[in-house]
Amino acid sequence: MKCPACTSTEQRVLSIQLLSRMFRLARVRWGLTTFNPCDGIEYLPETPRDQYVSDERYAKIYEAASPILQCMLEISTQTGARAGMIFDIRIGDFDEQS
Repeated sequence: MKCPACTSTEQRVLSIQLLSRMFRLARVRWGLTTFNPCDGIEYLPETPRDQYVSDERYAKIYEAASPILQCMLEISTQTGARAGMIFDIRIGDFDEQS
C-alpha cells in the first residue's frame, strides 16, 4: 500500500493502521488470532489541514480539467470519497436505471 501524497511518516502510520485493522478482523470476526501486535502503539498526531480549496479555485481547476477528471471531481465533492475509491470506480459500477 503506497500513498503517493504521503510522507514516509504518514506512510508508516497508514501501514500500522492497516495491520491493526487486519489483526482486529482476524481476531474478532474469524477467530484466527488471540492478540493484535499493533495494540498499544501510539500514533503520531495528525497535522490538520492548513489549506482548503476555495470555490473560486475549485471552479478554475474544474474548468481546466478533462471531462473524466471533472466527473471525478464531482463524485469526490458530492460523496466525500477518497481518491483511492474514485480511482477504483469502473463503468459497471453505475446503474443506468438510477
